[in-house]
Amino acid sequence: MAQLDAIRRQVAAPCELLELPRCGHSPHRDQPEAVLDAVTRFIRGIA
Repeated sequence: MAQLDAIRRQVAAPCELLELPRCGHSPHRDQPEAVLDAVTRFIRGIA
């Protein structure tokens, strides 16, 4: 998470970091529903 926080701080535009509890290195495999929901909300501009 420290690496992701460092990347987020360097992004010029506002960004959101999605943290999924009890998730390993592959969120799309570990929690596909949560990832799909977040991506869908991003695309629709709801996030």
